[in-house]
Amino acid sequence: MLSLLAYHSKERPIHALKELKAFVQKNLQTTISIHEDIPTREQIETVVHPTDTRPILISGSQGFVDHVSALCLSLGVHSDRLVFEALYPTGKMTKDLHDMFDPDVHPFFPADESRAMKELPELGELFYMVVKQTTNHVVITDYNGVILFANEAAERITGYSLKEMYYQTPRLWGGLMSPAFYKIVWDKKSAGKSVVYEILNRRKDGSLYVALAHIAPILREDKIIAYVATEEDITEFKRLDKAKTEFIFLASHQLLTPLSAISWNAEMLLDGDAGALSPQQQKCVVEIQQRNQRMVALINALLNVARFEMGTFSISPETVQLEVILHSVLDELEPSVQKNKLQVKHVCKKDLAAIHTDPNLLRIIFLNLLSNAVKYSLEGGEIRCSLTSTKEGIQIDVSDDGIGIPKAQQNKVFQKLFRADNAMRKDTHGTGLGLYIVKAIVNRLGGTIAFESEENRGTTFHVSLPLYL
Repeated sequence: MLSLLAYHSKERPIHALKELKAFVQKNLQTTISIHEDIPTREQIETVVHPTDTRPILISGSQGFVDHVSALCLSLGVHSDRLVFEALYPTGKMTKDLHDMFDPDVHPFFPADESRAMKELPELGELFYMVVKQTTNHVVITDYNGVILFANEAAERITGYSLKEMYYQTPRLWGGLMSPAFYKIVWDKKSAGKSVVYEILNRRKDGSLYVALAHIAPILREDKIIAYVATEEDITEFKRLDKAKTEFIFLASHQLLTPLSAISWNAEMLLDGDAGALSPQQQKCVVEIQQRNQRMVALINALLNVARFEMGTFSISPETVQLEVILHSVLDELEPSVQKNKLQVKHVCKKDLAAIHTDPNLLRIIFLNLLSNAVKYSLEGGEIRCSLTSTKEGIQIDVSDDGIGIPKAQQNKVFQKLFRADNAMRKDTHGTGLGLYIVKAIVNRLGGTIAFESEENRGTTFHVSLPLYL
């Protein structure tokens, strides 16, 4: 096993240094290097090789673990080789917490369970009993993510005893998601934000389960001193949801065949292959064709959603020029732009870099954002699209001065099948799947999406994508 260790902290307690030295002495033949700072790609490249089959043990602060994990993956190391161990130092700010929860000093579950722990009088007996007996997994960690307390449900769900968890981190049963995922979670909670996410975990017996996790900071004098994390096992729910998604996929796929036949026959009638149509007949066939096209668009959207949720949406990255895809989408939307007498302005910086991503998925992003801008703009309005290079990659901005999104409903914009009240009044034919699909694609491509909107003043969407997928 290769070992990459770090204590990325200026304040190192004596017991933490002793622990590090003891670990190194125990693993002299396998320890490659110890970094006191975040290492560069070149430093990792000298000791880590993608063809090596040995596990790579990464220990240190959360930032160090995420950074080194990402570097290893970028060098072609398979994620199965990465192993994590909690060797986190305890800063001065959380020393009292460690003393408070240390099982050698205070038992977690007092013999007399009719009273609360004397060490935590402010929590109260009722709170202690609720946390101890709740069916949801509850863990309290210090600022560095080191476990200080876990309830009985956490022991039951993970299979690890409280003694085994103590002074480890939740990576004891986690660590199966991508380094980028953990970095996002860590950055949010370090900023004092509550975080809610789904995560894949592994019990002590090796079985996998899906959990809905909530992490909230514990503050003292506006400083984060600890975190409380809860998890709910939703494996069965996800299994049923997957079965539903598979059914939708199969049903939608089967519906495409008769709809294609309807479209083909409608085109033959409009072309006069079955004889000339009267104006009234032609009007009816055009309406059939339009309704059929809307149904096909809905089914294709459902198929895309099902593919993402089943994890079968394939990605084929290649070098892409964004302005080429943008112009293609604008050409496709030109009839609708002309019909609504809209002005479209687009800006592509001269130094715009090519990116390595999936062009088909990128086209879906452009098409959904721009078609929404066209659909919800008022006649004579203006749509703006800009493409710029950033330090991280590419920034796409799409703006309109249309109906906007009501403030009370903005938190639902990326939910499946959601449509704002004013959007349904403006256009009754929307599916409520476009922005859900866009967000899923952006996440899959390693990017981010955000927006600002004001009702009757317009909306601006911001998409950031990395240069390399």
